[in-house]
Order: sequence, then structure tokens, then C-alpha cells
Amino acid sequence: MLAEKEELVERGQYLDFLARNTNKNIALLGRKKSGKTVILKEHLNRLKKSHLTAYIDLEKTSLTPENFSVEFIGNIMFNFLGKKLPDYEKFLKIDNLVKNSSSLSSGCSEILKQIENELLKIKPDQRALVENAFRFAEIIAKDKKTIICFDNFENILDLNNFAQIKDIISLINFESKDVKYVVASSLISQFKDLKDFEILELKNLEKDEASALIKKLTGKSDKKIVDEIFNLSKGHPLITKAIALSYKDDVKKAF
Repeated sequence: MLAEKEELVERGQYLDFLARNTNKNIALLGRKKSGKTVILKEHLNRLKKSHLTAYIDLEKTSLTPENFSVEFIGNIMFNFLGKKLPDYEKFLKIDNLVKNSSSLSSGCSEILKQIENELLKIKPDQRALVENAFRFAEIIAKDKKTIICFDNFENILDLNNFAQIKDIISLINFESKDVKYVVASSLISQFKDLKDFEILELKNLEKDEASALIKKLTGKSDKKIVDEIFNLSKGHPLITKAIALSYKDDVKKAF
């Protein structure tokens, strides 16, 4: 999905940082509605030709070990096989993943069979399911370097509520050479010391950044208008954009 250009006016330095560091795991941290999702999607869009990419919104993912393992692999396979959006839902079901595994390496196919067999049990080994899901990513990445983006990363911690999991972060091999993760979260204090990650913290807009965005969206270059919007928004990207788009002839009314 392409990000709107006006939303990226003030985010260019973050995209540049991500582009320069595709060989590292990066945690993109910032307040809610600070533009993290736009940055993630645009970053992946720019990597389409050079990498296998997958965007996973953990706020919209079923976070039981059984469903997470299937949906995680499904997202990767959907992108690896170049499927179209109408087919997406099919790739959230294990039977369809197994059916489409003939296009994958034998290692990937074997993992899918193991997961399918495990899911048939009355009490599946939940830890093995999740470990196999992440191992699948490492195997498929040997064909093409892979970038996986987890949006709303804090939600992955819900998997810690399952006795067989306990510490989901420890089950992910962040030292893999072929798979790198970019995660986004609004829980800045919780993830600012995330091991094996470069931390990239989104700040509010500087005055000149906000000015460029306001002028573009309002079509006005009047310093008074720019200053009023900036003072009301405190440089928060979403609020700055919202006021600028609503502005007609009175900044306070737009606010």
C-alpha cells in the first residue's frame, strides 16, 4: 500500500534511516497516531523488488499460538507467491497453505505438514507451533532476504499468557542473517531497550517540518497561519495534518 505523499513530507529522515539499515532489526517507537504505520508500509513498498516483505498488524491478528502460527506463515506465503488481495483470507487457513506448498522448498513444505499434524491433536504443542512458524520465515528467506514488519508490536506479548510460551520474544531468532524485523509500538518505555534492535524514536515535527506540511496542505504560506497551527498541534503529525486539512479561514475553528 502506498502512503500518501503529504503524510511523508515530515517523515523522510525515518524512511532514509530504515533504507540504510535493512541488515538490522529496528524498533520504531512513537506516540499513538505519530505516523508509524505509514512509515512501515512505505518502507516495505520501497523494498518490494529487493526483498520478500510482510506487514503484520498484531492488532488484527488472532493471538492464540495455533492461529498466530498459521497467520504469520500465511502472510509470508501470500507475499512470496505474489497473490492478489482477494486471495488473502485463504492464506489464513492451514489447508490452503499446505495445498500451495508445492511452490516452496522442501524445508518449508515439511514445516507446514508438521503444523497441520500438530493442529489435528486434541492438545497441540503450542510452543512447537510458534517455533516452527518463525523457522519457516528463516527457511524461506534463504531464497530471498526477508523483512517482516510487526505493527502494534506490544500485542505480541499476549502470547505470554499461554503456559507453553511464557516468553514469546525469546522464541524469535533476531540474530538471523536472512530475516530482519521492523517493529512499531507506542509503548516507548517498554521497548526502548529491546535487545538486538536499533531503536528509532519518532519525535513530533520540528517547526520547519511542520511548516512544509502545513503549507502543502493549506496552500497558504502565511507565517501567522503556520505559527497558529504549529502552536495548537505542538508538532504532532496527525493533529497538524488534521488542522491543516480543516483550515478555511480560521485556525481555531479548524482546530
